[in-house]
Amino acid sequence: MHTVTHILTGRKRLFDVWIRRGPYTNEITLFSQRYKFVGADLDGDAKWISTNEVVMQVYDYPDGVSSYDAEKTGALSNHIATLTFHLDQKSGKFVERK
Repeated sequence: MHTVTHILTGRKRLFDVWIRRGPYTNEITLFSQRYKFVGADLDGDAKWISTNEVVMQVYDYPDGVSSYDAEKTGALSNHIATLTFHLDQKSGKFVERK
């Protein structure tokens, strides 16, 4: 699972989530979605429940605190969202479970 955070103006951030399979040079995208959240510095933590299900927790760190610095100092974060994805057996792609 790959995630990338893009910074926009103000406190709105785009958070891209990809689930891919295969070697880096020949990856197959099984899920791709862009989410919009309000926050200063977003980060995500993915946990695979099984080969067919993954849960991602999305966090926001306060202004002036990067997620990298927070790991070192133990700074608190705010939970923004829980995203759950499961493998659709018919399509072979992951879909978000709402």
